[in-house]
Amino acid sequence: MQLNFSTALVCAMVLAAPPAFSLPTATPTARHALPQNDLKQFEGVFRNAFKTEARIREQNDLKQFEGIFQKVDNKEAHIQFTVKEGALEGKQLWDNRAYELVRQAGDDFVSKPEDHKVRFVKDGAGAVTKVMVGHSEWVKVKMYVPRKVVQLPAAELKRMEGKYRFQQDQNMLLQITAKDGHLVLKQLWDDKEIMLWAESEVNFFSKQQLFPASFSKDAAGNITGLRCFEADQWDKIE
Repeated sequence: MQLNFSTALVCAMVLAAPPAFSLPTATPTARHALPQNDLKQFEGVFRNAFKTEARIREQNDLKQFEGIFQKVDNKEAHIQFTVKEGALEGKQLWDNRAYELVRQAGDDFVSKPEDHKVRFVKDGAGAVTKVMVGHSEWVKVKMYVPRKVVQLPAAELKRMEGKYRFQQDQNMLLQITAKDGHLVLKQLWDDKEIMLWAESEVNFFSKQQLFPASFSKDAAGNITGLRCFEADQWDKIE
């Protein structure tokens, strides 16, 4: 049988009350009422107990949303959801930015302070398989291996320097420059700069824009081109 707050309070009052008869005399005495302060003490104890139980149930329920999710249209982007201090937290794994999710109802949440709508989606068995953050779709993944930065010699980075032209639009040019142990990609049409970090001799990635970049070589080992976002091809022109 599950006790509610009122039942538990009554039971506590009965157990704490003095007996109806005083020994050793057989003279009946009037039942004494509990002082008001004692009543308030019992009320506070049980109220706190029920609040604690409710918090534990909510925290256990939130654990179903934990996991790592990958963005459908950009496989470089991952978000991790974990329960911390009784609340659900989302963390962007590319920059470690964290934000709290406030539950609205059921599987619907709102991120704070951005107020983005977040909805978890379940399969037929009730397991969470993906999450919608605004209009973007993220699928739950079993494994996540973060990219690791390797330090290339300055001479190796210098070989990537130069100007690159986009194959699909001859008017779009990039300038690649080596700086402080990494590469700087500059879009010459708007002067926007993006840092590229090496994970191998020719493979790089951007932490800012979340895209991979790989350089190509000819038979002699000279850098001939750059591929970004898996499909955008740039030819080195100087």
